[in-house]
Amino acid sequence: MDGKQRGYWYTPIERRTLYAAAFGLSIFTSVTGVFSAYLTDIGVSAAIVSLILLVTRVWDFVNDPIAGLIIERSRFKSGKYKPWLKGSTLLLPIAGFLMFLPNSGMPLYLKVILPTALFIIYEGVFTFLDIPIFGIRLVSTDSVQERTDLTSYMGLATGFGLLLGSAAFPLLRPRLGWQNTVAISAAIAMLTIVWYPRVAVERFTNRQTEPTFREMVRAIGRNRQFLIYYGSLFICMSTNFAQVVGLYTARHVFGDERILTALLLVLLTPALLVALLIPFLSKRLDKFDLFRLSLVGFALTGIVSFFAGYQNFTVVVILLAARGVFLGLSSLLAYAFTSDMVEWHHYHTGERNEAVAFSFQTLTAKTITALLSVLMMAVLANLGFVEGEGAAQPQSVVDGIWAMFTWIPAVGALASLIGFHFYKIRDKKVQVMIHCNHGEISREAAESQLRALEGGRHA
Repeated sequence: MDGKQRGYWYTPIERRTLYAAAFGLSIFTSVTGVFSAYLTDIGVSAAIVSLILLVTRVWDFVNDPIAGLIIERSRFKSGKYKPWLKGSTLLLPIAGFLMFLPNSGMPLYLKVILPTALFIIYEGVFTFLDIPIFGIRLVSTDSVQERTDLTSYMGLATGFGLLLGSAAFPLLRPRLGWQNTVAISAAIAMLTIVWYPRVAVERFTNRQTEPTFREMVRAIGRNRQFLIYYGSLFICMSTNFAQVVGLYTARHVFGDERILTALLLVLLTPALLVALLIPFLSKRLDKFDLFRLSLVGFALTGIVSFFAGYQNFTVVVILLAARGVFLGLSSLLAYAFTSDMVEWHHYHTGERNEAVAFSFQTLTAKTITALLSVLMMAVLANLGFVEGEGAAQPQSVVDGIWAMFTWIPAVGALASLIGFHFYKIRDKKVQVMIHCNHGEISREAAESQLRALEGGRHA
């Protein structure tokens, strides 16, 4: 039975090139993701790095919504998303490599101005890749289950890329230096991410809008489920310092940068195994219920890890592997709900702003990552962090890093569950709404099916 007969639309070549793109991109972002460590290595203080990251995030608040508007209003014969993917996949590795050209021999003002400007360019290019790579799935398949499967297997490919890139980084960087290590990862990204836009197929032509900035903000404001979900996700993810503090944990808690390889192997291997199970689990349990369960497990293992301490490395490894199971689930599913919210909002209001919704997803994801980096550097500066490669750190810094790696993310995950309680979108409802949105069933038939799913209550 072929994919289309099962209700799946993606061809084998589409899937393989999409997963290859996720793999290569994650290798590259695993290196660009430690840009703050590069800046402190070349002699920029933690306080100034925090300011650089803050400035670039302020720009993102303008750049990302504008990018969403541009993509939403674009009209190309080859598709809504493909042209943007073709351009951004070529430019992103180049822009990312250029960020690492400033060096320790430059005057301080150049080590501040150049990285800031180059980082802004890189983030701008990334936005024009990130929005289409998520948005194109809404015009390539109308199956909720296939979208979930694509997200899961992309997450698996991303996990392998992060594992390879992050594990190789502490082994290569001390030998090859920052620029050569980044150049290798950029070359891998260039060879893997350029193919998908050339074979992708946009099969469904949804009603396209030309919103103004004011209409865009109003549309997001009217999408109550979007606000509930992303408000709760922001609480959850903006405290998850485990995403950004790994290199510092290896260097200053365990005393050796190369320990990062072991930590990531232990953390990501269970996450990758879990990724294989999501397509099967999501057929039996709604993916939002899986997501909430993963947050509870992640929080509990984080709290236990904090109290267990870091002196016994065997205990650290066991607890980290347990955290990896739940981190894998939550990370893979966290951004799998935006397409559902687009369909839900379209069904209830008639408005369909795909690129706008994904631009806010991109903005949220980048803002969270940047906020974590900003707060981390601010906390480290306040605790007395000493800049410079190989500098010894006071015990207050070590204790602060361990807290950010363990119990602080746990508190955020538990607090977010309060907001997630009010999120009501579920997979079976969304599939009915997609059929109605595409004109495959009438509004009356959709209402009848939704009432049946609600057990007699209106959807």
